[in-house]
Amino acid sequence: QVQSTAAPEGEGKMQGVATTALLADMVENVGRELVGVRSLVPPGADVHSFQSTPEDSIAINRAQVIVLNGFGLDDFLAPVLDSAGKENLTQVVATMGLTQGDNDPHLWQNPAFAISYVERIRDGLVAADPGHESQFDANAQDYIGRLRELDLELDRILGQVEPEFRRLIT
Repeated sequence: QVQSTAAPEGEGKMQGVATTALLADMVENVGRELVGVRSLVPPGADVHSFQSTPEDSIAINRAQVIVLNGFGLDDFLAPVLDSAGKENLTQVVATMGLTQGDNDPHLWQNPAFAISYVERIRDGLVAADPGHESQFDANAQDYIGRLRELDLELDRILGQVEPEFRRLIT
């Protein structure tokens, strides 16, 4: 889902906020030099126990785009967004339209779902800055190509293991 109510501010990079480092990386891959992005939850921190800070509210107030995962993963941000009351903020919910399995919001772990995330991020960046649509689309297509290659590689590797022996330990 993409909701936008305004164009980006003046010159320079569009400012974005993502709830997790993984989403911030996706925004960086699609926005490249056109977007500066900040992850609210730092790498290695547990999103499930994260507490936002006043700096997070400041970053959200400066942002033109915010990218959330959805499916409850970033519920911690709801009070911050409500209190910010910012009108010119494009919100991207990366999981919008995807089917959740086993109450697991970590859909990006499947490259096919990660591609959907990238498409939604691209659409959100375009909604916030339509003048750079062709660049965002080209960057997204490049990233999607790499995700498709990863998907094929995973299929090839896992295809060598009999299904009854496939176990994932993280």
